[in-house]
Amino acid sequence: MKLRKVIKDLQFYPECNIDNKPISIQINVTNKCFQRCVGCRKYEWKKAELSKNTVKEIIEWLPHGSTVVFSGGDPTLWEPLIRVMADNYAWSNHHFGVLTSGLWPKGFPYRYLKMASSYIAFSIDGASRETYKKCRGVDTFHTVIENIIKLSKVEAARQGRLYTPRLRCNTTISTLNIHEMPDILKLCNDLGIESHFFPIHTWDDLKANHADVLQPVIETMKMESKVYTNVSHFFSMMQRSKPSLCVIPAVHLVVDANGDVFPCCRLLNDNGPDEREKYKEYILGNVHENWIGDIWKSRRARKIREKLYRPPCIQPCNECDRYQGVNQEWKTFKEDKPVFL
Repeated sequence: MKLRKVIKDLQFYPECNIDNKPISIQINVTNKCFQRCVGCRKYEWKKAELSKNTVKEIIEWLPHGSTVVFSGGDPTLWEPLIRVMADNYAWSNHHFGVLTSGLWPKGFPYRYLKMASSYIAFSIDGASRETYKKCRGVDTFHTVIENIIKLSKVEAARQGRLYTPRLRCNTTISTLNIHEMPDILKLCNDLGIESHFFPIHTWDDLKANHADVLQPVIETMKMESKVYTNVSHFFSMMQRSKPSLCVIPAVHLVVDANGDVFPCCRLLNDNGPDEREKYKEYILGNVHENWIGDIWKSRRARKIREKLYRPPCIQPCNECDRYQGVNQEWKTFKEDKPVFL
């Protein structure tokens, strides 16, 4: 089916058009990381890092108001991070997001991170020191909590006004931490940050079944919360059935630290082993070899995107828990709310 007809049939907004640019991009600026998480093997990948100029070129290509999410590894270990954000947010009105462990390098200018970000997500897989260490591989639970508190308290201003980005906790739920779901939501309430739960993927030995999940999820759903939480969507995320439609390929890109460009993070498999050979047929191009704009409009990229919009989707789509939330977030885009993929 031709891409234009797919878009028309799905009644996407006019911006969701192959001839336009994506409005959301995840840039894995480095593979460096502080942690050794059981649910992620990025620290085993080959060392790679994007240059400041490459990242700036990608950002400058995007339309004004796009979402740019910095990830890794841990993007706070990428030295140019704050400078790149500061150089761009004022004139471009981009929405910058940062996915981080919360373990910043010594002397990291977290005040400026707060000034330049629209959204900062901390990966916290436990509400106790013991569980956190089991999941994240390092004994740094209290340091992360202290850093979140520091960031919450520091004042940051944009254009002369105090400014507060969205702060949230991302928790990957596995057999190691499912019992702490209520405690994690309570921790988020105490910290005053959003709580987002995601079922672990890739690692079958760590996946909890519905019987294990039932009681902790119900208990968490019954809790009164003064912060946003997505816990009510957890069961649907565990279903991982093929989506009836997926807007992601039309509006999003992922650029990895080695320069490879993918339609989404699931096809990069960026929490698993480095399986580029397995998924190489979905690599759109490489920013070290071609300009990002040429990659986006290339014949190869068009053909790959055509496969991904609607069933029959490819097998990796079965393991995706993101499309439900993403397609809902896309509906709010016209209300001028940032879309964070």
